[in-house]
Amino acid sequence: MTPMFALWASVLISLSGPVTEVAITPANEGTSVLITVDGSVQYRGFTMEGPNRLVVDLMGARNALPQEEFGNVNRGGIQSVHTSQYSEDVVRVVLVLDEMVGYSLMPDPEGLRITLDNPAGGFTPWTSGRTPVEPAYMASSPLRAAPNAVAQQSQARRISIQFTNSPIQDVGLRVLLGQVHRAGLDRRGSGHRGHPGPALGHRARFDPRQARARRGRG
Repeated sequence: MTPMFALWASVLISLSGPVTEVAITPANEGTSVLITVDGSVQYRGFTMEGPNRLVVDLMGARNALPQEEFGNVNRGGIQSVHTSQYSEDVVRVVLVLDEMVGYSLMPDPEGLRITLDNPAGGFTPWTSGRTPVEPAYMASSPLRAAPNAVAQQSQARRISIQFTNSPIQDVGLRVLLGQVHRAGLDRRGSGHRGHPGPALGHRARFDPRQARARRGRG
């Protein structure tokens, strides 16, 4: 398979409507089989013998059923149901029949409805179970991982500070003393606001000429 063909196949699968359920119910004097498809598909049907079976292909679909093989259905003239992803965008549904009977295929708002003649009469409904399906484009969307990424970032920014064997009064006193100490250093280093004072450890010298000049101005 060439890379271009593989890419095209993956695009077809991502755009295909998922087949999520097969349900068999009584319908007047027949058997109704509803194949639920989330999306619009094309279809074709044909019968085969040995054993007797009705084969239905859904074009533009992907198999999202909970499993592929459903044996021992045994109702409404249907012995078992078999499904598969027949090709990249074709889902095949095979109904194994008690005997060959007339049938019809009709589009349904939920997918495709098959109606079979049923000489045996009424029966208990059956379903494969419906699979909740997420749109294919969401599986690889970065939005899908966003909640986890946000949670990880939140945990990364979290900082824990622990004081072991220290009463809460001691912790508060240490913080207060630290703030007072830093404030004292800043005041001694900077002097009066707007008039930088001498550096720490520097002794100011007395200048007589400056003193006489001040007295003369006075």
